[in-house]
Amino acid sequence: MDETELWVIYLLGLILALDLTLAAVRACVLRLSLKDLIRLREADKESFHRLLQILRRRDPLRLLVQLGMLLAHFLMAAGLLYLGLRTGRLSLAAPWELLATLLGVAVVIGAAEWLLDTALRGRPAAVRWAIPWAQRMTSLAAPFDRLISPHQESDWLLNDETLQALLQANLQEGRLEQEEREMLRSIVRFGDTLVREIMVPRIDMVTVEVNTPLPEATDLFIKTGFSRLPVFEEKIDNIVGLLYAKDLLPVWRAGLEEQRPLRSLLREAYFVPEAKKVDELLAEMQRRRMHMALVVDEYGGIAGLVTLEDIVEEIIGEIQDEYDLEEEPLDIRPLGPDEYLLSGRADIDDINEALGTEFPSDDADTLGGLLLSVTGHMPAEGEEIRLDGFLFTIRKVDQRRIVLVHARRLAAEVSADAAAA
Repeated sequence: MDETELWVIYLLGLILALDLTLAAVRACVLRLSLKDLIRLREADKESFHRLLQILRRRDPLRLLVQLGMLLAHFLMAAGLLYLGLRTGRLSLAAPWELLATLLGVAVVIGAAEWLLDTALRGRPAAVRWAIPWAQRMTSLAAPFDRLISPHQESDWLLNDETLQALLQANLQEGRLEQEEREMLRSIVRFGDTLVREIMVPRIDMVTVEVNTPLPEATDLFIKTGFSRLPVFEEKIDNIVGLLYAKDLLPVWRAGLEEQRPLRSLLREAYFVPEAKKVDELLAEMQRRRMHMALVVDEYGGIAGLVTLEDIVEEIIGEIQDEYDLEEEPLDIRPLGPDEYLLSGRADIDDINEALGTEFPSDDADTLGGLLLSVTGHMPAEGEEIRLDGFLFTIRKVDQRRIVLVHARRLAAEVSADAAAA
């Protein structure tokens, strides 16, 4: 065997490795079923979250994988035929031998890819391995975006008919738990969600002034349990950076907390418009390795902030950690038949879905905003508002916002009054 034949064998080995890598990405990323997604979400939420971003550009990735595997198959067949002809084991005078060789190569490669697909598909460990490869391939597949029709966008989570049909079938047959149903609905809505819909509003932001002594800033971290705080100068619209709790530890260890100015510990702040889509923000935050973004309105003022946890919670629901107050109510808490305890920050669309109402979301995004627009003033605690068959009782207000609302359906009372009449 001469040097040329050895090089051909080495190249065939590399091509085979490339083909199997592409097949593994196809199995772990492009052929996941709804059941596989749910299993991955339960086993590894971070990988599940990263996978969603890849799947939103599934079509260019799939095209790259298919073309790569097709090219690899062609090169392997050509290389084996070349070796056979060069060594004299095959001859152009015997075309049936050439055809049998090609068929044998196809069967062996197909069997290897099938075994790989069966072994890897839906396994969380395999998906974790495949995600970095898929992310690199997605970047390489960017030129294929132009080949994809606007009517065939790769927004798989919103447009894939198989997912939609499977989701509907599982909902109708009751095979999904409540938590799984909510998670899947969140996935479907994720692509249309704007940053302003999930941000922490300006009034709820916890910030620190740039001239605050480090001991006071440390006390604020301890009190809130946050790991990062926005830092402003003179007014909250002038955010000059972020302060990380972990950056305070070396200062305290060196005993310099009284001398070191807070400004010297600032990190760069990341600003995004409130009309930005959440999925785009997630991709940017992952690329920049950022965990917090400041949200600005159309006039350049600070509208609020959004964290990576806020985005993750948009898909998988509330994440309770050791610093979350147990008594803090959920946005929508059922108390009994047709009776709810609602947060003033509850999203109007979520309210409509839970209560079966049709409140407009054009002028207000939250329940508090809706009630303010209806009454035209700041309601007092105990004030009652009748709206769309519900009696809303203001339970708690905090200066300029509605914090907590009790809601009770009035349909039974209306029916009773009608019967009496």
